[in-house]
Amino acid sequence: MAGFVFPASDLYALGITCVRLLTQCLPMQDDSGQFHDRLYDAMNGEWLWRNILQAKGITISEELGRILDKLLQHLVKNRYQSALEVLEDLNSLPSEQVPVISTIPLPVSPTQPILPALQTFEFNVVRVDTAGKEIKRWCSKANFFIENLSSEVTLEMVSIPGGSFIMGSPRNEGNIDEFPQHIVTLKPFLWVNIQLLKLNGKPLHHYHKSIVV
Repeated sequence: MAGFVFPASDLYALGITCVRLLTQCLPMQDDSGQFHDRLYDAMNGEWLWRNILQAKGITISEELGRILDKLLQHLVKNRYQSALEVLEDLNSLPSEQVPVISTIPLPVSPTQPILPALQTFEFNVVRVDTAGKEIKRWCSKANFFIENLSSEVTLEMVSIPGGSFIMGSPRNEGNIDEFPQHIVTLKPFLWVNIQLLKLNGKPLHHYHKSIVV
């Protein structure tokens, strides 16, 4: 409050955390960088958590509501002055009236997409030097499925396994923006298998079904 910190400041933050969790409402930032918060009316210094809960059909005990309102009072003098005061109000309630949340929808966990049956294909891995000359070649396998975008357009979606690798150049090699070397971890993802028109001046068929490293 005006640059001063009181025990009630931490309790105010606790109240905000509670209503954020209850309403599942967080400030959102638009494309211009401005923040918008449905939970807080900055013009009137008022928390609108009761309105949002009502709109969502969520109810809590009236006793808990009064405790939250006191935690969120704008003026420090009107808030709880210590955590002990909060506990006293909670513990003074009869056991049958202990504030509980009657209905709160749990966050829906994102479901993993169900992939079509995977097929296997073989490809060559080609290692070239800085001049583009082939120095090594070996065979490998990968899984894929066909994604039909339309009757005329299909994509081969190749399954890339997750893993960790070292990114960056050793200290005595590369450019300054390639330091320091560090470990990068990637989750599994899908890669579209497309054909190259030309690589190192060589026609497409020279590297047919190949990965160049």
